[in-house]
Amino acid sequence: MAPEHAGGAPQTETGTQPSGSAPVFRQPRAPFLDVLGKLSQQRTVVLGIAGVIVFFAVWEVAHYVTPEEKQRFLPSVELVVGEIVYLFAEKNFIADVGTSLYRIYASFFAASLIAVPLGVLMGCFVKLRALISPTTGGWRYLPAASFAPLLLVWFGPSDFAKMALLFLGCFFFLVALILDNTLAVQRELIESGLTMGASGQLDLVTSTIEFGPIALAEDMPVKLLGLTNLGNGSDRIIVGPDIASPEDLKGKQVGVIEGGLSQIYMAIWLEQQGIKWNEVEMVNLFPDAAAAAMIAGQLSAAELWDPYGPQVLEELPGSREMSQSGEEYWLKEGLIADAKFASDSFISEHRDLLVALTKARYEAVEWWRQNPAEGNAMIAEVLQWGVADVEPILGGENNPDDGTLYMYSLEESAQFCGVAEGEPPFGQRNGQITDHWELTNTWWVTFGLMTETVDPAMGIDCSIIKDALGG
Repeated sequence: MAPEHAGGAPQTETGTQPSGSAPVFRQPRAPFLDVLGKLSQQRTVVLGIAGVIVFFAVWEVAHYVTPEEKQRFLPSVELVVGEIVYLFAEKNFIADVGTSLYRIYASFFAASLIAVPLGVLMGCFVKLRALISPTTGGWRYLPAASFAPLLLVWFGPSDFAKMALLFLGCFFFLVALILDNTLAVQRELIESGLTMGASGQLDLVTSTIEFGPIALAEDMPVKLLGLTNLGNGSDRIIVGPDIASPEDLKGKQVGVIEGGLSQIYMAIWLEQQGIKWNEVEMVNLFPDAAAAAMIAGQLSAAELWDPYGPQVLEELPGSREMSQSGEEYWLKEGLIADAKFASDSFISEHRDLLVALTKARYEAVEWWRQNPAEGNAMIAEVLQWGVADVEPILGGENNPDDGTLYMYSLEESAQFCGVAEGEPPFGQRNGQITDHWELTNTWWVTFGLMTETVDPAMGIDCSIIKDALGG
């Protein structure tokens, strides 16, 4: 979708406006001390260098304003630099530095070996946290130097005593740091992992399709079986009123679900506009939180699925839709899609049941297409929604044309999997499921969420769809 341009006619070379034109939009200049403001990488580097220069300048000025008899306690910058060069050149100072670095890194590594798993366990299990946290939390307020006499008594003036002191100096803070970061992980992500087989508690689940490569890379015992539905206008990229063109998003915060299709959707759309995905700051927010942040003016853009996209458009004056998943490109790529996953054990031990369940699922879709009013009422009752909330998403009497989700038939899903003749809808390709896997996998590597691509043949099992179609 071509971005809209706010502001009317361009300025002339002299900076004046043509007569009768609307005023040209100018991005307001942010104050230097902008609360929760954002900086480009270039400005961050420049300000960092400026800070270092200011530090040394203040040091040098402080030296010269200090009385001469006290200047030895605040030597000049050039004197300190000269002494450092002398120590390295004449006194083999590099050996002392190496010894200190060895003690520091060895102590930190030893502390991390214990603190990281302990912090994760405390973050995951509330009873362990209640048992251990009061002790570790209290010890971290004791200065490490207070342990020095006791360590000298125990270990003498040895390297081990020095490393033990460094260990105690960082261990308790590391436990608290890892605990806080573990507790900060969004509950929805943990529940998604458990749902997708990380705990081995579920055998069959519907999830967004991009999970497949991650599951394989993490050795989760699950397989991708095939597509169930496609976003046909359900997802949107919305920008706030301060964004006149996509170019204005550089350096700004945009809301996505990190590790989800919304992150890939946003990245591809940005690059279609000539903006690198990492030229914006992607903020990990679920759509409800992202919508609230946009309305509050805390985000410049977000990828939102219904009903949150329309909510922002209605409640945030000047906000605009820049793209939506019902456009030809996104439908053809099949990016925004849900799929069926099954555990390896369920596939091997209950294959006939899995085939029957798969066939029944698509038969239910066909029944709903013929009986949309009754079907939507049943769905609304289970979800405890109103029918008026269900119909705009799934469609009603004119489904699938009047909904924002397209439900694949069994044959269409088999075509997408490449186990049935013919082409899937929307210009998609037979066997496109492999291309979809490779697309998402490549983006996960680009985002740094995976280190390498994985073989789709090891994570996709279309034979269940094939058997359901044949039966």
